[in-house]
Amino acid sequence: MSKKKSQSELSKLMESQQDLEHNVKAPIPTHPQGWEPGVKFNHDKKQGTITSRPTTNSNPEFSDLLKDWGFDPKHYTILDNTLQVRTWDMNMGQGNIQQAWYYRATIVANDLALTDKDYAKLLKWIQSHKRKPKPKIKKPNRSFFVAISDLQLGKRDGGGTEAIIQRFLDKIDTVKERYEFLRKAGMEFDQLTIVGLGDIVEGCVGFYPDQTFSVELDNRSQIKVARKLIAKAIVEWSKDFDLVVVGAVPGNHGAKRVAKGVAPTGEMDNADLEVFEQLGEIFAQNPSYNHVNFIIPDEPHLTFNICGTVCSFTHGHAIGMGGGTPEVKVMKWWANQAFGWQHPGDSKLLISGHYHHYIHKTDPRSWFQVPSLDESTWFKNQTGKQTQQGLFTVVIEDTDRGYSNAEIV
Repeated sequence: MSKKKSQSELSKLMESQQDLEHNVKAPIPTHPQGWEPGVKFNHDKKQGTITSRPTTNSNPEFSDLLKDWGFDPKHYTILDNTLQVRTWDMNMGQGNIQQAWYYRATIVANDLALTDKDYAKLLKWIQSHKRKPKPKIKKPNRSFFVAISDLQLGKRDGGGTEAIIQRFLDKIDTVKERYEFLRKAGMEFDQLTIVGLGDIVEGCVGFYPDQTFSVELDNRSQIKVARKLIAKAIVEWSKDFDLVVVGAVPGNHGAKRVAKGVAPTGEMDNADLEVFEQLGEIFAQNPSYNHVNFIIPDEPHLTFNICGTVCSFTHGHAIGMGGGTPEVKVMKWWANQAFGWQHPGDSKLLISGHYHHYIHKTDPRSWFQVPSLDESTWFKNQTGKQTQQGLFTVVIEDTDRGYSNAEIV
């Protein structure tokens, strides 16, 4: 196999599935902070980030961006799915304003090693489903939304993994009952949106002192169970919608930690994303599921337009705004995102996981902190409270408020 062909195959394998536009920021009038031209490259990991110099070319060649910083395109590759773009107006003097383009992307050495994952049984199950293709909706007006958050599969608390599995399977039916009830009441849905809000698995080490002794499944088994449960939910719910959008963000329990607070490969090397990324690859193999689209982000927060309303999703640990109540930390972070011209600052709705209990605040944008499905002894011992278990559902629509019919099922 030629080096050119190997490079092509590498690019395909490195791509995250991102069927819909997301994390897009509207053009801003000044040069964005944190986008200074330059390159950071880790020679041990053979990977880095490149940020271009200002250019008036709105469609540059990747090879030109590499050469501009001294990287030989024969030996290095810009990953297509990691390319980010910013534009701004430059004052050239004498009243001349010129639009400039700014590019940032991940670069890797062409010999970067990859490994395959075996999930043939689940792939076969998904492929066995037959569905009559229907035309895609060009402009959906209303979506039924389901958040899957903080299952923490693999822990012994509250009846252990068996109890969490049974609760989740029951919720597959109650979610269906909820949107069927709304339809009977006269509400029409063009779309189903599902977002994993992190901590889908428990992890095995590095989150609290006795965690190693409180888990009953290893990492691989946790991911396997999560993959099968969520696949079942998508299969069942997708039968009732002509368009389905599935997204995910990383949680702290999904990080590949080796000790408390130590994740040597980074927070984005994350089991929560891994579960949904694998599901995206599997569902993509069956044409019967062409109406199911996946979004796997390259950063901790996810923003995209749902039926005319811009929504952002995150796991609370990624906010990291010091002390205070969850409400104080989240609202300060959200305000700073808007002030700093970041994509979550554009959203009308913010939906988060991590804090396990339900919070709703409208001021005038709306924040929903969703409940968990696990029963945490550690959380009860720390706070004196027990979590309200359930799945958060809401109707997202193109209205002034952006939503209606919020309900925990």
